[in-house]
Amino acid sequence: MLFPPIDVAVLIRDVNASNEAVEDQCLRTRQAADIADRSACAADQAVTEAVRKEVAAPTARAAAATGDPGSHNRGLGRPGLLFRSAGPRW
Repeated sequence: MLFPPIDVAVLIRDVNASNEAVEDQCLRTRQAADIADRSACAADQAVTEAVRKEVAAPTARAAAATGDPGSHNRGLGRPGLLFRSAGPRW
């Protein structure tokens, strides 16, 4: 049985189309991996923030119960100041 002659142009077109499909799939996979990485990073940041707030909440409740907003800030040399001034730093 004889096979029909191979059309080289058709063969090259098929190979190129296959390469483009593989490149597209690789690009989509890399994009999905980047999105997953950013999502994991955002989740870690959310957990860190939640833990920070969970740790800070008892201190804030204790300060509110004593009526002194700076009571938990003693020993820093500036009692009563919870946050640094937004003014210029010279």
